[in-house]
Amino acid sequence: MDPIKKSALRIIKTLTQHDFKAYYAGGSVRDMILKQPFKDIDIATSAKPHEVMKLFKRTIPVGLQFGVVVVLMDNIPFEVTTFRKDGTYQDGRHPENVLFTNEKEDVMRRDFTINGILYDPMNDEIIDYVDGQKDIQDKVIRAIGDPIQRFEEDKLRMLRAIRFSARLSYTIEPGTWKAIQTYYTNINEVSVERIRDELAKILTEGQASVGIRLLYQSGLLDMILPEVSQLKNIERVDGSPGDGSLGKVDMFCHTLLLLDHMTKPSKELALAVLLKHVDWNLARSICGRLKLSNKEKSHVLSLVQQQSIFNTLPQMRESELKRFLRQEHFKDHLEYHRLEALASHGKLDIYDFCVHKLAEYRSKHGNLLHPKKILNGNMLIKLGFKAGSSFKSMLVEVENLQLEGVLSTEEEAIEYVKTHFAHLLNDNP
Repeated sequence: MDPIKKSALRIIKTLTQHDFKAYYAGGSVRDMILKQPFKDIDIATSAKPHEVMKLFKRTIPVGLQFGVVVVLMDNIPFEVTTFRKDGTYQDGRHPENVLFTNEKEDVMRRDFTINGILYDPMNDEIIDYVDGQKDIQDKVIRAIGDPIQRFEEDKLRMLRAIRFSARLSYTIEPGTWKAIQTYYTNINEVSVERIRDELAKILTEGQASVGIRLLYQSGLLDMILPEVSQLKNIERVDGSPGDGSLGKVDMFCHTLLLLDHMTKPSKELALAVLLKHVDWNLARSICGRLKLSNKEKSHVLSLVQQQSIFNTLPQMRESELKRFLRQEHFKDHLEYHRLEALASHGKLDIYDFCVHKLAEYRSKHGNLLHPKKILNGNMLIKLGFKAGSSFKSMLVEVENLQLEGVLSTEEEAIEYVKTHFAHLLNDNP
């Protein structure tokens, strides 16, 4: 049995053995029905938080006021939540208070019917109060109850509806879609961090172009990324995908073409693709607005900035080429170039060149992209050179020659610097 299922079942057994009801809930049940993999299992139970904490040795009281306890079973965290009915929402995310109740009322507070199905693993029984199985069968995203009320409770649910629609290739039910188009201006009441994380999921969980198109059609894109929304109808002359002919494609549509070709991208690559046609300074501002870490921001902006270099790669000297190919996150850089080529002109000659060179450098004896350095600063000092700004240029030049196969040993490197940088030795007192 899968380790997550095995550990979750241990929690369910413990709860039921103490006369509490306990079920799998949420996305894991949906994914079980769809026979898709899942990363975690949420558990809904009639046990109150203090009762859950008494039954299990390792627990974390992450939200006792909302009935939420994390149980650590076999070092795997499981969110165990007491059946509840939510009170009034004031912050667009959390209810002011909750009332512990039964499983049916607990389901009715959830977001979408496909996420409102319970599963009893002890009896292998599906418990479905909201016709979630039918909506799965019909491939429909439908809010539970009044969609405006669901979105008032948590505005992020509007983005979640679009994510599920794109990821699962489901249609958003007309009433739910109309509610999103009516209520979309409220999305910015949600914290930037939550919007950023949900946007990243839309971009990386599958069919990102569908998700971005739905964001545009709903009005949500105008609210969270107006710079991307404004690319619509701004024409660019570009090669039509795959045939090399010229055709007029607006920047927004070209962005969607790029997204269409993505397969399991990193978050940074997906964001860089989305910002392809946004001015670089605006892209930098957007990264700051989304509160990316400095490392994430650097990664995204580097991807956007360096694409123009690819066309020059076949003409580069070997040391420069190797330095480019060995840079951090080069896999994302190369994939970005592939996407750009497929969405513009369909020619993959530069992509194939890089793949060939990487295979060539890695197939030979040793690591030709990252050879062990044959000269360092301490060695230069021992040779009589004075530490200073010249060190970097000397070491870079020696490494370039090493990368090009001109120098290969410490002795050759020492002889080279003595010969070519003798004037720096003579300047020393």
